[in-house]
Amino acid sequence: MTFKDWKEWYRSLPWTMKWFVILILIRPLVDNFYKLKEVSPLISPLNIVGILTPVMILASINSGKVSGRTRSGIANVFFIFGFLIVFDWILLVLVFPKIETVGYFIKSFTPPFLFLYLLYAIKSRRDLYGIMTSFLYSGIYLLFLLLYETFFGSISGEHLTEGRGGGERLMGFYNDMMNYAIYIVGALLIGGYFFLRNVYSRKKSKYYVLRFAIILICCLVGLFGIKHVSTWAVCLAIFSLLSLYNL
Repeated sequence: MTFKDWKEWYRSLPWTMKWFVILILIRPLVDNFYKLKEVSPLISPLNIVGILTPVMILASINSGKVSGRTRSGIANVFFIFGFLIVFDWILLVLVFPKIETVGYFIKSFTPPFLFLYLLYAIKSRRDLYGIMTSFLYSGIYLLFLLLYETFFGSISGEHLTEGRGGGERLMGFYNDMMNYAIYIVGALLIGGYFFLRNVYSRKKSKYYVLRFAIILICCLVGLFGIKHVSTWAVCLAIFSLLSLYNL
């Protein structure tokens, strides 16, 4: 999806979906303020977003502006996962009735709740491509941050012992390197999807190989920077699947 196509898609969206696209775009910036929660939970942008997200999901689904839920083969598995999360956290809230426990419950329940929302929001491949492209655009900020740290030194990195590979782990302005890791994995997965779509398409986009090569290089720079074995393993698994389907 080109930037022009993405803009046209975004302008055509109802408010029930526009807020979610905005959330995707600003999330890397919001995550910079993680440590504000130590000053006060009430002024933490992360807490505010965490509370507003399920509220906006319920408002969108009940607005009457979205049609019925899209059927998905994986939905039942995801709902079982969500049920287990809710059951576990209800027990924890009963045993440890603290405000922190309730906060962690909201945070843990958000992924299955978002999945339910997307079953209502995504009605076509264009919607799917638009959301995936929005994720790639949101990663531009992290890319500039990563390149700055790579060439000019770590901002708030963690020094690793020799047993963990040594050197400095890049973390940007974030609390840990997982913010980088999530976008590295997501960019590789989405970039690989668009690459395979062009491989199997009769009408191929221009420069699709070059675009995927750029994403792959950026992911490699990030992987060397964050020095995280689990993220390497996930990316190698994704790249192996891409290579298999490319054959």
